[in-house]
Amino acid sequence: MHPLVLDGQWLSDMIASHRGLRMFIPRVYGLGDLPQILDERAYTQALVLMKSAPEQVSTFVVTNAYRKAARALRDHGFVLLLGDPAVGKSVIALMLAISAADNWGCVAIKPRTSDELVQRWNPHEKNQFLWLDDAFGAVRHEAILTHAWARDLPHVMSAVKNGARVVLTSRNYIYNEARPLLKPYAYPLLHEQHVTVDVADLGRTERQQILYNHLTAGDQPADVLSRMKPHLEAAADAEPFRPEAARRLGLQAFTTGLSPTRKDITSFMAQPRQLLIDVYDQLDVDAHAALALVYATGQDKGLPSPLALDPVQRDIIERTGAAPGATSRAMVALTGTFLTEATALDGQTYWSFHHPTLREGFAAWLTTQAHLLPIVLTGMTDRALLSRTDCLPAQRTASGHSPAYSATSVPGDSPADLRAAPTSPQP
Repeated sequence: MHPLVLDGQWLSDMIASHRGLRMFIPRVYGLGDLPQILDERAYTQALVLMKSAPEQVSTFVVTNAYRKAARALRDHGFVLLLGDPAVGKSVIALMLAISAADNWGCVAIKPRTSDELVQRWNPHEKNQFLWLDDAFGAVRHEAILTHAWARDLPHVMSAVKNGARVVLTSRNYIYNEARPLLKPYAYPLLHEQHVTVDVADLGRTERQQILYNHLTAGDQPADVLSRMKPHLEAAADAEPFRPEAARRLGLQAFTTGLSPTRKDITSFMAQPRQLLIDVYDQLDVDAHAALALVYATGQDKGLPSPLALDPVQRDIIERTGAAPGATSRAMVALTGTFLTEATALDGQTYWSFHHPTLREGFAAWLTTQAHLLPIVLTGMTDRALLSRTDCLPAQRTASGHSPAYSATSVPGDSPADLRAAPTSPQP
């Protein structure tokens, strides 16, 4: 027997350099440089997110809001993107991430909370790009997130001073509720370096280019585009103008039954809420089942693919009148329009709504479908149930009874975020 004595550094180096070892013996994580290992995983996940958005890259138009955000990021290392729903905040953040990788060699991380951002920040890694969407709540202000930000802001600003670049996004009305809790006087950078992505800032040429890019990237037949063409200037001039509405105009899935007249096209661009409800009405039961499953999932990442149905999910499918096989096919058919697929670092693929306003529109449509609401609510986790539903005093009907469901909407010009809550019948 000849003993071989190796020091701890050799063991740490082996752990850091052999991914297979870490994968098959996860207990060794505690012996290596755990923060760096976790950061590597987060970088890979962010890279997957960027690669999964070719449409956003191909249709992106450099706007005044993007230029202001890029200058703020370059000069101060921090930017807070504010704006109404569906105006392109997340796309600007995505393009800033790509630009940061190109200009400064930044590696991107996309945390979901301030706590995760602090955990991912590595003081020994100068070129980190930390991008967090909907920092203070996705569709309404979530005080628990804002209180966490108030606690974590010193760490975030320390990361910025240390060379990290940080981008946050938030809807205007949500930030207005969050701002008093953030003590902006104590962190002037948070107050001074916000960039409002205002649709009013889009020049006429920028609007026309955005509309053109989305129509070019869409799947509308040539004859439909030809009939739309005389009315596209009016569509670009619609108030308010939303890039997401332009994207939908280029897709057949959203324009079934749309008459290519000036009135209907401008209404499509400016008033999407009722449009989305009408669109969801036109989908078949298989599509309803697929969207309900994604909406009801309690996982932050989305609905795992392929489907591995539990009893609650099977009940959702049955209640919509669909079948599991048809629902799986509908998932594939809806991907790219209503849904998007993203692959996590562990190789698991997840379905989620392509845009938050699509989820909100589906929530609005659900309030008209009493037979689906109990099933969808049952499928939520406790946290999802508390954050996605509003319990309101029910109004009595003419018969003296309360309706089965009550709903409310959040502020904003987007499709209303309607959340239904079950209420007990009143005697």
